[in-house]
Amino acid sequence: MRIALLISGHCRTFVYQEQRIFFEKLINYLSQFGTCDTYLMLKTDQLMQTDQGIINLEKIIKSLNPVYSIAFKQWRENDDNCYYSQMKMIRHLVDKSMTSTYDYYVRIRPDTIIPDMEEIKFNQPLCTSRKFDAVGNDQFFIMSKQAVNEWFLNIPIIVVNTSPEYYIFKHSVDKCVNSGLVRSYKKIQGWNLYHCHLNVKDYWLPEQIFRPIPYDIFINKLKIIMQYNEVL
Repeated sequence: MRIALLISGHCRTFVYQEQRIFFEKLINYLSQFGTCDTYLMLKTDQLMQTDQGIINLEKIIKSLNPVYSIAFKQWRENDDNCYYSQMKMIRHLVDKSMTSTYDYYVRIRPDTIIPDMEEIKFNQPLCTSRKFDAVGNDQFFIMSKQAVNEWFLNIPIIVVNTSPEYYIFKHSVDKCVNSGLVRSYKKIQGWNLYHCHLNVKDYWLPEQIFRPIPYDIFINKLKIIMQYNEVL
């Protein structure tokens, strides 16, 4: 089986050392099912534009070894619309992955964590992480090749005044795993039954300090690490 891991979104806490370790473990787990290729798309932000952020990002890129990676500042149009921006990033990576053949596509936000990876299965055409107030969750979902062709590629990339999960999942889907968003140091927000604080065992390391660096220095360092386009 061949799996495409699609990581896309605002960088945010993706540059935490803990997230590098999480994604290393996730790729190792997915690789038990077959070949796993990583596709990465990041929207730059303040935490990324720091001394420790750029150091950690370089370590992450080397560790994850994506077959495709790109960072950008903004979309040419509708950049301030949450739905448009997020869905266009996911679609961008799906399109890039179409140059190869995959059986399943795993979409995940850069700041998302799956506390129990053993819950991840490949026995449904479409499943997502749990979210108490929506029929599906765009933070993490798994699509079969059939689901990509028959469902995802038909989702419109338009301006919608809501988050993707409240629009793209028209009917209840299998919710197979718990997930959380790493908001800041020692703060992980859960979405299972309510907005709760998640305590994830053996996740946190000693806190690092992230100091802002000048924009031109940041961009020069970023271009060494990965492809960068200010506007897409």
